[in-house]
Amino acid sequence: MKKLNYLLMGLFVASAFTFTSCTSEDDEAASAEIYYSVDGGEDKLAGSVIEEDLGTSIDLYADFTMGTNKIESVKVTLFYDNATYVLIDSTLNTGLFDGADKTFTFDYSTNVASTDKKLTFTATDTKGLTADFVVTIKPTATSIQTGVVVTSEAKLLGGQANTNGSLYSVFLDQVIKLGDGAGVSSSIDLVYYYGSTNLATLAAPSATATQSVYSKIATWSTKNATKFAKLSGVSFSEITTEAAFETAYGTAPTATEATALTPGDVLSVVTAKGQKAIVKVSSISPTSTSGAMTILVKTVTE
Repeated sequence: MKKLNYLLMGLFVASAFTFTSCTSEDDEAASAEIYYSVDGGEDKLAGSVIEEDLGTSIDLYADFTMGTNKIESVKVTLFYDNATYVLIDSTLNTGLFDGADKTFTFDYSTNVASTDKKLTFTATDTKGLTADFVVTIKPTATSIQTGVVVTSEAKLLGGQANTNGSLYSVFLDQVIKLGDGAGVSSSIDLVYYYGSTNLATLAAPSATATQSVYSKIATWSTKNATKFAKLSGVSFSEITTEAAFETAYGTAPTATEATALTPGDVLSVVTAKGQKAIVKVSSISPTSTSGAMTILVKTVTE
């Protein structure tokens, strides 16, 4: 995707990354440009607030640019529904910014929810100077309504030998990497793995097989007991109303795993919080522990 080269202007300049402590004339403070795209369209310059219709797919990017002192760490948190979630908290200076590598990009994709999502980006350089930038994603007032079927953008879940995130939160509409899962364990609903017996599987964190495949999940303070059921005769694309959603969803699922999944399978899902979702398996490639599964998720706004 073509990225903007513009620096944040006007109101944006006031909230762009600048380090809060004074630096010498020889110091070049690190900075960041933050921008976003809607539904794969043209890039748009981001301000302190991104306001789009409920359910709109948002792709947000933060380009952290190394200064004289180098960026030592980057932390991104999400405040949503009165809770704070850590999306990334990583020390980056070792190796990552050596040589010609001068930037680090953090990508975040989500749907606009009925409740505001506030993202806080914090960069710290090797002298301990920090900078913060806050972006709030909120729905337009005219688009807020209940009973609307929302379809997520395609989500890619990696297997246990894949570097992509293997975890998915229906509540946050976010793919999360295993290493970041402990901090948001109460919101992890789906885990993907590929096994010699169960093959391509979506499972609850509470499932025995999940904890066997991912030993880190066994140590989480919260392991949600998500439930799954395979649906038959359901056209995912035709679920466009709340009534159609409920008809397709059918009886509440009871299993903590959906195994031997293949492209085209459609599942009903209920999270530990009671949120319903209908999930379609779009692709699995390759069918191995290093492969990945692409899913689409439909939910109904409440």
